[in-house]
Amino acid sequence: MIWSISAHNTFRRCQLQYFFSQIMASHRAADGDRREAFLLKQLQGLAAWQGSLVHKGIQKYIVPSLALGSSPDRDDVIDQTLAMAERQVAFSQSGGYRVDGRSKRSAGDSYCALFEHEYDIPVTEEKLQEIYETVSQCLRNLLDQKGLIDHLKYCSGHRSEYYSDFRLGGVRVLALLDLLCFQERRAPVIIDWKVGKSDGSDYSYQVMTYALCILKSPMCVNMRAEDVSVYEVNLLKNQVKQHAVTEEKLIKAENFIFRSIEQIKAVGGEEPYESQHIEDYEVARSWMTCMYCNFRKLCMRVNR
Repeated sequence: MIWSISAHNTFRRCQLQYFFSQIMASHRAADGDRREAFLLKQLQGLAAWQGSLVHKGIQKYIVPSLALGSSPDRDDVIDQTLAMAERQVAFSQSGGYRVDGRSKRSAGDSYCALFEHEYDIPVTEEKLQEIYETVSQCLRNLLDQKGLIDHLKYCSGHRSEYYSDFRLGGVRVLALLDLLCFQERRAPVIIDWKVGKSDGSDYSYQVMTYALCILKSPMCVNMRAEDVSVYEVNLLKNQVKQHAVTEEKLIKAENFIFRSIEQIKAVGGEEPYESQHIEDYEVARSWMTCMYCNFRKLCMRVNR
């Protein structure tokens, strides 16, 4: 069993969705339904795709310059990110993600699987232009944050989209950090990019999970909670929020993770897919969840 904040959120939203994405999905399995679950897991709605474009643009065209101590050219960053976006639209629209033998790795940054294309929902040029403008604005806002950019330029060891983990009660707790780098004396700096409009959500447990993963890693031996700097950066609203890391908050986060793990175990335990029973997992209670679920077609077919 692997626990992550996204797996936790999926389980709370719909236990069946969790089953399809975290247990059933497998690109290596001989079972066609398992391969289909893996493919559907890759789908992104337009809003999520918009966020992934910003993340990818930062990873490919901003962080490498910061790692060299220089400021990237704003227009170049935006142009390259939008060119990538157009390649991805073309790839998804052509059904490239369903071509046998074509992997995400082989497709590179052109890979994209849009929910709208899979479920035959029209994507207008007007909507695409709106997304492109939002992506451009987010990147402009970041590069105009001179204080943050300068701070990151003088850090070292930049790692973008970095996986970190630790064990809790025999379960692997996994976190994907948008950006990790280090200040003087190897003090970690964690950045969490946000792209959507603020919905009042509290991301404290999410960012404290990131801090836990880093503090429990070999690279941060003998580090204290207060040594870790965590920033939540809303690129759409152009706001930077620093989360103070304390031992008390880390203990609360660890308790939160442990409770979540126990709730998930109570339904499916830690058994492999072959020993699981789909009937043990509850269906979402909101029709909206089903309407926008990646696994809608698979769920209707195998869960009758």
